[in-house]
Amino acid sequence: MSRRSSRTIYVGNLPADIRVREVEDLFYKFGPIVDIELKVPP
Repeated sequence: MSRRSSRTIYVGNLPADIRVREVEDLFYKFGPIVDIELKVPP
């Protein structure tokens, strides 16, 4: 049985107007992305 490892990364200093797709485009080459949660100021 193979085990899949998961990792969580935190990336700071992103532009306030960045979109999920842009983050996917930056990180897809490192492996599958399951979820992206963007924290933006109110």
